This record gives sequence, structure tokens and C-alpha cells, in this order.
Amino acid sequence: MAPEVIQRVPYDPFKADIWSLGVSLYWMCTGNLPWQSGTIRFVTQEILNGSYNLGQVPTPELIDLIRHCMQYNPDNRATAEELLKLPCFSDLSGGKPIIFKRRSIDIIHPRISMKVPIRKAFSNVERY
Repeated sequence: MAPEVIQRVPYDPFKADIWSLGVSLYWMCTGNLPWQSGTIRFVTQEILNGSYNLGQVPTPELIDLIRHCMQYNPDNRATAEELLKLPCFSDLSGGKPIIFKRRSIDIIHPRISMKVPIRKAFSNVERY
């Protein structure tokens, strides 16, 4: 969770998601979380202190990307557009910048109709 989410103050969900992206990238490339503490209480305290260790991250490009994502102050945290301008992404696109066509996707509102009553649909599911 981003520091501002833990603090329960009003926050920009896009900025909080960028923080979570940084944590996810760290975990994907190291197999660990960016904090050394083993309990939720101590991890929460480390997040609120703004401390994390990038020593296990294997490349400078990934360190740069994660550092841009995990800025403690959300005003200093990169946006998705800014992240896509980092060298690690321009290398993937042949040196050309990746451009967003729109800010976000349209929300899809599917129409769901149950032809089978729910009780009947789940009648053969075992209870644990």
C-alpha cells in the first residue's frame, strides 16, 4: 500500500497504483518485497518512513524505474506517461517514445443475465 493510503488521507488513485506497480516490479525481479521486516506492523512502519532497499534489483534500468514508482511523496511520483519515457521503455520501442492515445480505458458495463437460478447453478458445489 502506498504511504498516503496507509495514512488514510485523500489520495490520487493513479499515483497510489504507480506505487503498487513499483512494489510489484520489485517483487517480480527479486522474489522479495522491498522491505526487510517480517511483520505487517514493521513493513507498514518502513513504508511510512519511506525506507526500502533496492540492493537486490538486478539492473540500473529497473532500479531507476522502481525508484520513479516508489517516491514517498505522491507529488514527486511519476505518472504512467512519465514512466513510458524512461530509457528502459524507449529501448523496447526502438528508441521512439511510447505515446498514450488516451488517459484511460472506457469502462465496460456488460449485461449479465442468469438463465439458470443461482441455487441450481451451484447445487453441486461442495461446502467446506
